[in-house]
Amino acid sequence: MNLEITVKNYRCFNEVHPATLPLHRGTTALIGTNNAGKSTLLRLFYELRPLFAHLAEDPAVWLRLLNESLPAPMPLGLTDRSTLFHRHSSGDLVFSIRVLDCDFQRAKPDPHPYAVPHEIDLVLSRKKFHLRGRIDGKRGRFQLVDARSSHARLVGGESGMATASWPVLRDLFAALADTFYIGPYRALRPLASPERSYDLHLGAAHVGGLLHLASGRGAREQVQRLEQDMKAVFQFKSFRVAVEGATPELQFEIDGDRYTLDELGSGIGQVFLILGQALLRRPAYLFIDEPECHLHPSIQSDFITALNGYARKAVFLATHSMGLARTAGDRIHQVARHPSGTFTTVSRYRPEERLSEVMGEINFSVQQQAGCKKVLLVEGPTEVKAIRQFLRHLGQDRQVVLLPLGGSSMINSHRDDELVEIARICPDVYALVDSEKPRAEDPLPSERRGFFQSCQKAGITCHVLERRALENYFPRAAIQSVLGRGFRELGPHDDVKRRYSHWPKSENWKIVRAMRPSDFQSTDLGHFLLSVLQAPCQVERAEPGNR
Repeated sequence: MNLEITVKNYRCFNEVHPATLPLHRGTTALIGTNNAGKSTLLRLFYELRPLFAHLAEDPAVWLRLLNESLPAPMPLGLTDRSTLFHRHSSGDLVFSIRVLDCDFQRAKPDPHPYAVPHEIDLVLSRKKFHLRGRIDGKRGRFQLVDARSSHARLVGGESGMATASWPVLRDLFAALADTFYIGPYRALRPLASPERSYDLHLGAAHVGGLLHLASGRGAREQVQRLEQDMKAVFQFKSFRVAVEGATPELQFEIDGDRYTLDELGSGIGQVFLILGQALLRRPAYLFIDEPECHLHPSIQSDFITALNGYARKAVFLATHSMGLARTAGDRIHQVARHPSGTFTTVSRYRPEERLSEVMGEINFSVQQQAGCKKVLLVEGPTEVKAIRQFLRHLGQDRQVVLLPLGGSSMINSHRDDELVEIARICPDVYALVDSEKPRAEDPLPSERRGFFQSCQKAGITCHVLERRALENYFPRAAIQSVLGRGFRELGPHDDVKRRYSHWPKSENWKIVRAMRPSDFQSTDLGHFLLSVLQAPCQVERAEPGNR
């Protein structure tokens, strides 16, 4: 389900300026200064987890919630529940959920339609810490109809009628309770250490438990997935991990050399720790604070992409790095503390910076030092992740910096100066955009034709896809391995939005990851990407001694 949550009177978010956040598939980045409230918003889902789990247990809980009230479970990690409320106001905490679309799947076929609520309000009393609820603005006189069937539903309301299927409510709140929160402190500890930081076990024994199960085929495949992700994030030629010795100890074999836990850098250790536990948990939603810690800018985005592969629904990150937010986030929200210090606001970030400023934000000069010599302009954040997977299939995903243009609306004929600027910063710049042509013989839309001409003026090689968009290159097997058997490949010029109303573009990178090189190498897309990789650099990176 795609949801939108709004919370009032929770910690630094008051009633007048509530925090609203979309819970959509893909990655959402929260950007802001220190102590602005980014971590607080992520921690909301950790602290209210017992409440969400309680609401997924039994429809009888909902009858009490909607008709009367019930004592709320103690928030996770708190001893003083009063700290949950905004301290500069006296109102109750309100947690509202808007259901934007529903992808609920029944375990067994059922001819009865299910009723999806549009809005759910949970009100937590400040004085008694009791919980009461509303479905579509209605409460009171609710009954459970067809209680023993798969289409059990709650029906009622004193001023009008509201209906919600119990299986839908159960699925929604079970997902909200199935979260994994990773705080900013995450130093890997020796194997037997019992320490933990929020959901993250700092002792390596928690991951070591998976390795002991690796004799089974399924478990070994999972461990291999973890090892492949570690290779991809850090660009290792080989990476293997095992538990060895009479006193079990983690051993790492990296590019032919053996290392103990103490010999690993903090960046490698924390990424292994997080990916390993994400693999074990497979949460619906994953929340991570300051994922850039101890990691070079050139690998931060790959780390978030790897994490996304273990979250069933979405990843949320809080960061100080606008560069990471741009390259890893499908959506960016700005969190800002009011000058009075009494409340925090959350707003959708709508960038207007020039492309040259974006290059600065993503630390292009630092990435050049790491070996990235070329720049490839792509449409938006979802294309950044998808094209990186194509490049990985070709074995060269770190040789090119991928720069999002800002979405389809930003591909036009009015960016001449920006394109000239980035061509001066890096002479090896390329661009790849969709054609958006409904038929092969149709002319290129005027805005895209104008962008192509602007690239030519700036000396930038721009390739317009022969097919309508990137999705038109995906084969059926790869699509179905990610989205399910209800999806099939598109024709060369089919419009994905018309063909499928619920195609999640944020999952495109997973589809590309499931492809084989032979699926795209003979297409114009494959030829262009290969030409970018094989083209000689116009200006070689200066060696330290030659500067």
